[in-house]
Amino acid sequence: MQEQTAIADPDGAAEKILEGWASIQQGRRIELKNDVELKEFFADIASRGMKRLAVKGRASRAGETMGWITAARRRRI
Repeated sequence: MQEQTAIADPDGAAEKILEGWASIQQGRRIELKNDVELKEFFADIASRGMKRLAVKGRASRAGETMGWITAARRRRI
């Protein structure tokens, strides 16, 4: 059995956690009442993420940014 290496927190993790906690204390939260609402919530997150990836892909192909998708395509050529 191997010893697990230390896992470093991302930059600003503590601040993000405190912001989230403050938001909850202020009553800003989402309440999901059943499994259908839960599935719809995560489907919406996935859909927005896919749209963001698509926009980044179009920007890369247009030469505005150099993302990992464009770099991967170039390696295949």
